[in-house]
Amino acid sequence: MDDRDKVKRAYEQIRPSQELLNKTSTLMKVELRNQQEKPKKTPILLRKHIRQIAVVTCMFAIIVGIHIYNMNQPQISPDSNKILMGKVKVNVSGQIEEVSEDGYSFRLNGIWYLVNDDTRFLSQSGEEVSKVFEVGNIISAYTSQENQQDNRLVDTVFANEK
Repeated sequence: MDDRDKVKRAYEQIRPSQELLNKTSTLMKVELRNQQEKPKKTPILLRKHIRQIAVVTCMFAIIVGIHIYNMNQPQISPDSNKILMGKVKVNVSGQIEEVSEDGYSFRLNGIWYLVNDDTRFLSQSGEEVSKVFEVGNIISAYTSQENQQDNRLVDTVFANEK
């Protein structure tokens, strides 16, 4: 017999006592119960940085929300031929009293207003604004020459209706 067989036979002859088995079993049960009752710990990295993660997540949600909101808003360029939303500044409004022979000027409240090729005709409803001025038409427009006495140049006409 070699040494291995002797050691093997010696281990087979050793039997744990019942007291040792009971203590081991009791300790294992207690440890298992303690593990189940303990709250699970979050990983250290996550636990340390949970506040920063929450802030970054909120900021990301806000940025995405702003981007989506801006995508749904109509874009208005100065060159567009339609006013799509909002209020417009009107400082010329009323009923046309007189129209010049050439049709490019009209008198409103005793003041003459001139229309040229640079005058824009924009409507809030998207309908075409008439470029023909007639006595009795109701007009809404804007002029940047508000303080000038006579012959004010109209920048934009928003309405010209009977």
